[in-house]
Amino acid sequence: MISSILLLVGTGITSFISACCAIMLADSHVNTRVKYKQWKGWIALPLIAAILGCALAYHVSIFAPSILVVVGLCVAYVFVVAAAIYDFKLQLIPNAIPLAIVGIRILFIIAEQIIYGDAVIGFMYSFVGGAVGFLVLYVAGRLSKGGIGGGDIKLVAALGFLCGFRAMFTTLTLALLVCALFSIPYVIAKKERLSDSLPFGPFIYVGFIFMLLLHLY
Repeated sequence: MISSILLLVGTGITSFISACCAIMLADSHVNTRVKYKQWKGWIALPLIAAILGCALAYHVSIFAPSILVVVGLCVAYVFVVAAAIYDFKLQLIPNAIPLAIVGIRILFIIAEQIIYGDAVIGFMYSFVGGAVGFLVLYVAGRLSKGGIGGGDIKLVAALGFLCGFRAMFTTLTLALLVCALFSIPYVIAKKERLSDSLPFGPFIYVGFIFMLLLHLY
């Protein structure tokens, strides 16, 4: 019970901090200062991310097969929040986010070796998830002639490495579906090319949320 409460609170707090940091770093990147009135609007994003983080952590804790899976998915959520906000503001995902996700997965592999005595299967599962995620989006990016950025490719690959093939594939499929439903009317209305329309990071975030709700990991 105490561990569940700590997980919920920890996910909510770290999600809030992650979202705030993404907003501040994105604004500092373009040398702009967020005024108080602007922050009143932007502060809603960290609050929503924190509330969703708590709810999703509780939901995942019910269906996930182990505590390491629960913690891994919650950690992934925290970083996807930051990537989505940063990408929304700058259409860019910093390399630090996927690198941090990969680093955390390596720590989990070490923990699995210590706890279960065999992390080979877990490592292979992660490797397949990361490699397939990278290859699928890399090919899609080449075919779309830059419609999918390098940051999106690395983020999806990192999610595959941390969460596994099934979670990555479900997240990516749902993200593409939501992106298509949202962007096609936008492109028609704005008369722009599909590859220039919207950052993909926020759709990865939405796809990740639906993946957790459907517990397809």
